[in-house]
Amino acid sequence: MQNKSQVLLLSVPLMEIKRPAPAIYHLKGQLTAGNVSCAAIDANILLYNAVGQESWNKVQNGLNFEAEIKSVPLDVIKILETELVDIVKTQIEQVDPDWIGISVFSVNSRIATTIILQNIRHIYPDKKIVVGGMGLGVTIGSKEYEYAEELQQQGLIDYYIAAEGEVALVELICNDNPNYPGINSTPKQIGDLEGLAFADYTDCDHALYPFKDYDYGRPVYVLTGSRGCVRRCDFCDVYRLWPKFKTRGGEHIAQEMIHHYETRGVDNFYFSDSLVNGSMKAFRETSEIIYKYKQDHNVDFIWGGQFICRTNGQMGPEDYELARASGMRNTGIGLEHASERMRMAMRKGFSDQALEDTLRNHQTYGINTMLNILFGHPVETLDDHHKNLEFLDNYQDLMDDGTIASLNLQTYIAFLPGTDFADKFENYTVQDTNIPTEKTNNKKIPLFWKSKMVDTLDFPEIYRRRKEVSDACAEKNWRTVNERVFMQKMETELLLYNRWKAESKITLR
Repeated sequence: MQNKSQVLLLSVPLMEIKRPAPAIYHLKGQLTAGNVSCAAIDANILLYNAVGQESWNKVQNGLNFEAEIKSVPLDVIKILETELVDIVKTQIEQVDPDWIGISVFSVNSRIATTIILQNIRHIYPDKKIVVGGMGLGVTIGSKEYEYAEELQQQGLIDYYIAAEGEVALVELICNDNPNYPGINSTPKQIGDLEGLAFADYTDCDHALYPFKDYDYGRPVYVLTGSRGCVRRCDFCDVYRLWPKFKTRGGEHIAQEMIHHYETRGVDNFYFSDSLVNGSMKAFRETSEIIYKYKQDHNVDFIWGGQFICRTNGQMGPEDYELARASGMRNTGIGLEHASERMRMAMRKGFSDQALEDTLRNHQTYGINTMLNILFGHPVETLDDHHKNLEFLDNYQDLMDDGTIASLNLQTYIAFLPGTDFADKFENYTVQDTNIPTEKTNNKKIPLFWKSKMVDTLDFPEIYRRRKEVSDACAEKNWRTVNERVFMQKMETELLLYNRWKAESKITLR
């Protein structure tokens, strides 16, 4: 039986299972520093362990890409209403908190959150409930929190915290200040990341996670060294959540890694940053301090995170050599397109030379990477598309030797509300079908369109190009991520497009 805690923090499905859900442990660190007793429970991983792999796969498939309960299979709803609710009720009974906080990681977490709230509000009407997380809005940088406001109107929550929650949660619970920015209101960016306490993973039960199958077979903690980005890509809205790029110093980052090793024995870390090498000064300091600690204490640290391509003049071989010696083994790179012209159009901001230098340095120093590619930008020409195919040939050796661990082929680029791309979509495209109202978002951005910039570029052509790259990957033995799921999604959307297109012609007659 656990001791009573003032606060119970819960992470709920849908999240990945290979790493502990980080938000609750980062928030626990702030509350603990404020002398508030707090229990952090990852209900996502508890459900995975309770139902087993086969049922978990059903949950995963049922909640992915779904924000409406009517679209989720009944057997998945039953699992959530029985197994998940029982898990949460057990934790509430053990902890007996005054406050319950739920981390809504994304829109894919909304259904589970709503089901939990409906049950615990009925059973425990006196508990104060607060929700937070990126799932409150449609996108990362959204300033509209319609889901949270709906929960309030239904009486299922007392408060919601928008965007960064570390300071706001402390203000709400420790200082009884519900008027702090972000609490039921528009947030403000945290200016001093070094003013935050280290994450507190003491409630994390390593035995629950299938670590043996991921991340070098060792427990891994997710840390945050910086927030925001040094780029402003036209398809991304990170800058709306974090208008300024903020980073901790390299020494502060390294000391947190050392802290978790010395207190929990964990020496494997993944950084949630938009890019770990956004600040080369902090990157080099982290590498130097961790390398020295490894040498002095005979520790085999491992770390990695998202990464930006830089030329050798910006980040030379010596930086990779030191980083690898300190334990950096993996990165994730938003390549987005193999055409330099397209990357400049997207405002990715790195040249073919930067890409070549970055990938070859990864190869030389034994660092693997996962690359991301987007499809369907309305200024993409056939020549640009062919650059993606040529990329597979040009870097086949990096796939063969494992330097490129995998290629993540996204479905197609969408007009994500809140991005620069969405704000000017009418300059790029025209609507291509008579789309039902419920298939549009608040800005009436079309699901299907054709380009004003490139003749013949419409959804069927985007699908054709996407499939051509997918087939080439299969032929050349390129490892891809969830490729069958992505292609099935696009195939379903193509059927929908063709049906609406046919209905449009009938209507016109």
